[in-house]
Parts: sequence; structure tokens; C-alpha cells
Amino acid sequence: MKRGPLFAIVGSCATVTWLSLYLQLFLPLSPQWEQVVSALPCLLLMWFGCVSLASISIGLLSVEDCPKAAASLQSEVACAKEDLRKRGLKI
Repeated sequence: MKRGPLFAIVGSCATVTWLSLYLQLFLPLSPQWEQVVSALPCLLLMWFGCVSLASISIGLLSVEDCPKAAASLQSEVACAKEDLRKRGLKI
């Protein structure tokens, strides 16, 4: 299964479960649990932000240098500058 439909299904199930708990459709909750259930969307949003930040940070820390690609890019830039100079553009 692809990721999009999987996220949609899991998100829908989580939303239905949360709404049934929040509206107390199937079982009554104590006042303490009512506070926990009502705070769940904010907690999940904060958790998602933390996971996203951690994922981006790990990706940035594990980036490998590509000296071959850098050298190739530098040579292409030099060729482009030379070509533009031949066409009369001052760089």
C-alpha cells in the first residue's frame, strides 16, 4: 500500500477514535481523562513537530560531502563563464 492512502486510513481511524472518546459516545470518562482526551490533538501536534525537527536535523547531520560532484559543478561553471565571455558578456 502506498503512503498516502495509508496515512489517510490511519488518520481517519485516529480521528474517529478521538471523537468517540471526546464526545463520550461509547464509554463515560472521569474528569481527569476528559482533560487528557481534550489535550491529545495539541500533544500530537507538538509530537509531530518534534519528530519533524529531529528528522530534518538527522538528515542535515548525516549529509555526505560529494567532492566529485563539487568538482564537476565547478568545471561546468567555468565552462559557462568562458562561453559567456566569448559571446561578449563581461563577468
